[in-house]
Amino acid sequence: MHQALPDIFDSLPGGALGLGGGGLAALLIVVAVLAQQGTPADRERFNRSIEQGIGAAVSVIGRYLSGRELSGVPRSEATWWKAGAPLPDDRATETPVDELGAPAVNSTGSFTKAGNTGGAGRLVRVVTAPVRLLWGALGGLVRVLRVWHRWPRAARSAARLAPFLTAYALWRFPSETPIALIAVAGAALLAALTSPSGLGWWHVAPVWTHGQIYGPGVWVAVRQILRMEDTEPRSRWLSVPDDIAAADARMVLRVPASWIGGPEAVAAIERVIEERVPGDWVPEWHRTAKEHFVQWTPKPKPKPKPVLPDYVPWRLTGDPRRVFLGLTIEGDSM
Repeated sequence: MHQALPDIFDSLPGGALGLGGGGLAALLIVVAVLAQQGTPADRERFNRSIEQGIGAAVSVIGRYLSGRELSGVPRSEATWWKAGAPLPDDRATETPVDELGAPAVNSTGSFTKAGNTGGAGRLVRVVTAPVRLLWGALGGLVRVLRVWHRWPRAARSAARLAPFLTAYALWRFPSETPIALIAVAGAALLAALTSPSGLGWWHVAPVWTHGQIYGPGVWVAVRQILRMEDTEPRSRWLSVPDDIAAADARMVLRVPASWIGGPEAVAAIERVIEERVPGDWVPEWHRTAKEHFVQWTPKPKPKPKPVLPDYVPWRLTGDPRRVFLGLTIEGDSM
């Protein structure tokens, strides 16, 4: 029975490709006929709906292939090659409100009571070790899949294209593809078993730069003060360094030329940086040049005040009418 459908397709003029092309041609003919029906206003609305539908389909396909969010609403700052931190107020990654500020609890609980080091406890741990190992590995895989929106776009694009590539490989190489799939699945299972949730043979240090931590929160606030749309990309308007403790650290905010920005609005933007970025920063506004922007640099450390010594050696002046009194402080120098 599995050979019947391919035989039918092969008997058609042009094979399966001819069937697909004929179906597409028939669909285009039907659309062309419908486009000529009704009044001119009806035809205009029909043509507009067709254009909008084609544009939406092309947008969804492009987002699917490029690894972007299908809804068009980004949930992280992930780029093509770099993972991203979640955006503020993301429900999928936020901590439950009753756990905010609570002390950390070890999620890998023990089957024995605290202080119980007897033989029964050790026996239980030895017997249940395979189950706990497998459970931890599966939990690690679930956590990796839950942060899908933080994957680099290249990884998301590869994962979305994998089913199509697998189907093509099964069609063209039916005997070699299952072996390759088993090898890939085995490698994924081995990685999960040896992950931090399993045996703990390897660990991946999370890369959380200061730009990922503080940038989204600052942008959410200043965007509202600047009266900008939610769709504006943060990378165009705000720059937060990866290391705010560096000596040459500098934050820059581009200001729209149409923004009036009175004293209250300027103070509000400066207050956002003061409250949401640690450290002391000095703002410097530039609104008379070709491009308007404000930059923040770390506040320079105060110079130590000179301190007068308890005593100084006597110095002979050579003039009985002139007496050497010692040292004095003028400004910040001795």
